[in-house]
Amino acid sequence: MKHRCSLRSIKRGICLCTFALLTSLSACHDDNPAISGDPKERIVALARENNLPTLTVLIQKDTGTYALHYKNPHADIQEIETYGIGSTTKFLSAIVILKYVEQNYLRLDDPINHYIAEKDLTTISWFSAITLRHLLNHTSGIPDYTQNPAWLESAFNGNAPATTPEKIALIPSDNNYALGQFRYSNSNYILLQQILEQVSGQSAQKIFNDFYTSIGLRDITLDTGDVYGQAFYAENALSSRNVSTWQEHYGYDGAAYASADDLATLLKKVFVEKTILQEESLTAMTTWTTMGDRSLRYGEVTIDRYGLGLTQFQLGDRIFIGHPGGTLKYQSFAFIEPATGTTFILLTNGAGPYYTKAFFSSILNEAIKIL
Repeated sequence: MKHRCSLRSIKRGICLCTFALLTSLSACHDDNPAISGDPKERIVALARENNLPTLTVLIQKDTGTYALHYKNPHADIQEIETYGIGSTTKFLSAIVILKYVEQNYLRLDDPINHYIAEKDLTTISWFSAITLRHLLNHTSGIPDYTQNPAWLESAFNGNAPATTPEKIALIPSDNNYALGQFRYSNSNYILLQQILEQVSGQSAQKIFNDFYTSIGLRDITLDTGDVYGQAFYAENALSSRNVSTWQEHYGYDGAAYASADDLATLLKKVFVEKTILQEESLTAMTTWTTMGDRSLRYGEVTIDRYGLGLTQFQLGDRIFIGHPGGTLKYQSFAFIEPATGTTFILLTNGAGPYYTKAFFSSILNEAIKIL
């Protein structure tokens, strides 16, 4: 049987990463979940009400740690601790790129034509003016390959392009993109991946994995094969479908997997302990570009500024930095308040319009109450 979602519904189901029917799971939908004034209990009720497969929430504050792991009771749902994190990968990838900058293998304001040939991007007339910094903060003006209908069709059919040249070939011509203007594009991080491979002579996946292993975060890995763990897709409340073998083949734009604990540890190492990046790199990373009409709004949360692989949102006078992400299989939200060291991590292995709305609208805004 084929997975009969429309391409329009797939587009609705992808958050940021732009983003084989197996078994269909009956919804186990709870029409009368227990309602509680306690946000902790309400998160569990919402996960149950919305039939999420699994959900992990980790909030660490100076007053203590709140950790929740919910698993749907359906017999076919497996335990999961390490999740695909979609575009939150871009934050992790930017750290790897900045380490190469610190070691003088790369320079942020070098034109990218120092590293890759113009023939790869013949549709971009301003190619020679694009720098690594433009790629990192999405101001390169290079359109997003995942917005090409051919990519959506291939992902839908389970045969998304796996190599960087194949992805670059899908970058569409789009006159609405311009150098210096913020336009979120996965193409930027595919090109950063290619540049890193060019200067290092190694695969970008090996560089990424070796780096996170070297700093003791073994639950952070890049898996471009995209077959790590169980995942489900739901267009509506009636059923969810196992899409664990559905391959999107992201790279530095969205192929990382991580546990909540390791994401929280990384955020603290980078922004509180400051043991990963030098001060100059941190300053560059947190120099913000206004996202304008490309801002993201999730209930009380508005993400309207982008740094180098990093976004920011405010709650009153509190500032959180990190990255949200999503694919056709996973959703993630990983942020820290540097001033207090408060970490805020949410992960699920459910995607599609129904699960995505539940995660970023209901559950995210309930979890914020714990902050």
